[in-house]
Amino acid sequence: MLKFVSKKNIMTPLVIKTDVEKENTLNDSPLWKSLLSDKEIRYSDFIGLFIETYKVNPFDCELINETYNIEVNREKKHTDLWIEKILDISKDVNIETLTIRTNEQDEIGIIRIPWILIENKLKSIPFGEQLKRYTEKFVDEYIIQIKKLFKSKHSEFQPSEQNKRGKQINLSAIREKNDEQIINLLNEVQHLKFYLISPFKNKDLDATFKFTRQIIPYNNGVLEYTWEQIPYPELGNNMLNILENDNNQAIKKYLKELFRDFAEILDSMTLFNSALMNLDFTARIIDFFNPIGKPAFTDFKNMHSLYAKVKASQCAHELKQRIEKVDVSNKSVLKMIEDEVLIHFDFSRKDSLFEVKKCILENKLMIIIQYQNEELRKGLVVADKTIGNYNLWFNQKWNGIKFLPKPNDGHYSYRINDEMTFFYNKHKCKNESVETILELMVEKIQDNAEETTLTTCYNAAIC
Repeated sequence: MLKFVSKKNIMTPLVIKTDVEKENTLNDSPLWKSLLSDKEIRYSDFIGLFIETYKVNPFDCELINETYNIEVNREKKHTDLWIEKILDISKDVNIETLTIRTNEQDEIGIIRIPWILIENKLKSIPFGEQLKRYTEKFVDEYIIQIKKLFKSKHSEFQPSEQNKRGKQINLSAIREKNDEQIINLLNEVQHLKFYLISPFKNKDLDATFKFTRQIIPYNNGVLEYTWEQIPYPELGNNMLNILENDNNQAIKKYLKELFRDFAEILDSMTLFNSALMNLDFTARIIDFFNPIGKPAFTDFKNMHSLYAKVKASQCAHELKQRIEKVDVSNKSVLKMIEDEVLIHFDFSRKDSLFEVKKCILENKLMIIIQYQNEELRKGLVVADKTIGNYNLWFNQKWNGIKFLPKPNDGHYSYRINDEMTFFYNKHKCKNESVETILELMVEKIQDNAEETTLTTCYNAAIC
């Protein structure tokens, strides 16, 4: 049986460690060195396993109602941890009829009600658009599951030979049936929980989202959710508190010690925060992206990729702040529509990158301005046979910066598909600041003169 101190006391660390002690924790932990370090998915796996083992919400130390079984899903619908309450209604419905009418063989008699959604951001800072998509996705799945329960109780809403889709389920139909259980469950949607975990809190993040779902009786269907930001040290301390108050003999000792090690690792991750949170855009960009000499990162080389990824995401976030109506997206450049501008950050070829790109002519001409591996790149995605028509554009200096081709006078390139290639020239950065690079990206991606020059080059290429 678990007994918890109050949430207020839980916020007070059980043990306050010095930085040296935190370094020793990481150095002495085979778990951290062999499995964790900068591997974001492993952190999520351990948190999921902890919730499954202790049947507790470690973010507010709330015990899970034993009326329900829970299921912790990893990477469901592209989210980190998607936790559901499992309702078995097989005893309450005609399973044979439901099987025939719904053709839901794998889920007969089982309702999976979303409860907690967790997004883990170890390697990047979160973006509001992504969290909003996840929020709506989670809420919509909740509604789908409640509709499924309603359908199981009222046969006229199930598919039949006369009506292959079944009667439409909406709020009016539910009220006509006077189904208080369904109405109460629909109103419970307001209590879904969303947690954003990361090494440190992002003070600039707006993580509150409001939208409407007409089927919800509560508040005329207007829903509002806020993602609670939980830093790693707070989560680690909560887990330690749960472990300290646990006397469940059914949980094996080695598993408890494994969780204790993991919780202390989370607490020790504050070592890296000062370097990760430093946003000095006046610094040289090559220094900004270099982890050597930064607190803690010099001693832990296996964390260098994490540092680079976070810095790329911070630059992408700053670009988004400076360019109106633009998203951070992984969308392929070949799927962009005309005049669409997107920001992207990634980790490829053993280094992080951030870039801004614009579609000038759909599926035909796209511009990309990219920073990676101490290089600023000026590039185009075009058909292979037309690249020679853009030499004038490639040769133009940007704010005094000249972009060089390959030594044999060709362009550097990366093939996109059989017809289209990303061609680029590059400038080796030395003294340019982060601010200089950001300003150039913002200016050039919005410069109508650049678009006019490129359109002229394209028209010449097809003549």
